[in-house]
Amino acid sequence: YNFIIPHFEKRKIEKCTLEVIEENKAAINVYKSLGFTVLRELDCFKGLIDPGTTNNELEFRRLNHADWSLFQSFWSWTPTWQNSPAASEKSLDQNEVIGLFKHNQLLAYAIYNLGTGRILQFAIHKKHRRKGLGTELFSYISKKARKQLSILNVDGKANETLGFLQSIGLKKFIKQLEMELKLSS
Repeated sequence: YNFIIPHFEKRKIEKCTLEVIEENKAAINVYKSLGFTVLRELDCFKGLIDPGTTNNELEFRRLNHADWSLFQSFWSWTPTWQNSPAASEKSLDQNEVIGLFKHNQLLAYAIYNLGTGRILQFAIHKKHRRKGLGTELFSYISKKARKQLSILNVDGKANETLGFLQSIGLKKFIKQLEMELKLSS
């Protein structure tokens, strides 16, 4: 970091963000000594999901592009940098974007990698939560992936999301800290 930070500043990069496993105290101490501060705690989940039954009133559609302004209106917490709209947009050719619709209204969406079973983002419209749509969304992905699903770096204060993930059978397997260093640019 002592070598690279001047290069970041020269390129007018304003901040450096990273995630570190909470148990890696040595790395955390090094990052803190460099001036990084903890932004938030993050939880990572994985597990098998029972696909369950499907609600026939709902329709899944593969979306050709991500409508970020609409998707962000569904959020109750902000994804970390690697699942941000900018990073997700760069990897859309490797991932699938699906929407869950009822009467042509988007109620939920997910971005996931079928090969790895990793879910990058998902959200349910705020007016349609607690109606089983999240379960439908994850069941759909589980049926397509036919493997263990995972979702990384869920905000540790997003209690509704954390409770949902545990309720469908995903298990927390690691905790990370999101840290940031503001640069002098």
